[in-house]
Amino acid sequence: NGATAGGGIATLAQSANAAMAIVDSSLIGNSALTSGGVYVYADSLRSVTATFRSTLFEANTASAGAGAIDIFANAGSDVSATVTNSRFVDNRGGRGGALGARAGGNGSELALTASNTTFSGNEANEGGAVAVTAEVAATAEMQLTNSTLAGNRATGAGGGGAIYTFATR
Repeated sequence: NGATAGGGIATLAQSANAAMAIVDSSLIGNSALTSGGVYVYADSLRSVTATFRSTLFEANTASAGAGAIDIFANAGSDVSATVTNSRFVDNRGGRGGALGARAGGNGSELALTASNTTFSGNEANEGGAVAVTAEVAATAEMQLTNSTLAGNRATGAGGGGAIYTFATR
């Protein structure tokens, strides 16, 4: 599968709030400019709740965004994403080989939780496995528990072979 954003799945909350759940699934070999696997976007003053459970993300590619899951909370929006019991294997992206999350500024809030999840063999310019960023006046939080990060690689100057975080003032 292929697209400009979300080669496998795209969830956009533009005129209403949204919720999505992907459970016991596989997203393999999808490609896009932004997020090869799943793209989650919350427009201003909107919220998205995304749940990923017992899902395999493998060999997804994105040239600009994250390889498997790319999350963007626009100004004034709220995104909560939870990943449990999942595997991210051999995904490639620009920022976040497996998973990328960005709070776009001016009051946006992003909460990312991953538990019992394996990130292996993923690659990106920044954040071989995971990249989390917050722009001016935004909040981005990440919690990683009981998970494995192995063999991930950052190829660019930003670094973060496994995890890359960055916040601006």
